[in-house]
Amino acid sequence: MNLAVLGVFSYSLQGLNGSIALMIGHGFVSAGLFLGIGVIYDRYHSRLVKHYGGLAQPMPIFALFFLFLSFANMAFPGTYNFVGEFLIMLGLFKVYPITTILASLGMLLSGVYSV
Repeated sequence: MNLAVLGVFSYSLQGLNGSIALMIGHGFVSAGLFLGIGVIYDRYHSRLVKHYGGLAQPMPIFALFFLFLSFANMAFPGTYNFVGEFLIMLGLFKVYPITTILASLGMLLSGVYSV
């Protein structure tokens, strides 16, 4: 969400539109991921990660749902969060190019963390 703040303070129309898009996308993606975690916990009643290996076998549709939401959380191209982040970067680069580069590195690290 720090990118949304950067978009707002870029004082550009692209940055502001990107911030709004990112906040809307983040709301849906975060709610979906929390719903997915709630479904898994309700089914297995455990918080140990070792119990969740191989969930794609008994729950293939859930696995695809969770994979898509994980990609959307990383702002993978083709998702609404990507559109928001891209607009923010466009608006921010016009005003603060060095800040844009640092924010891009943060985006890269968050994608690595999500994988």
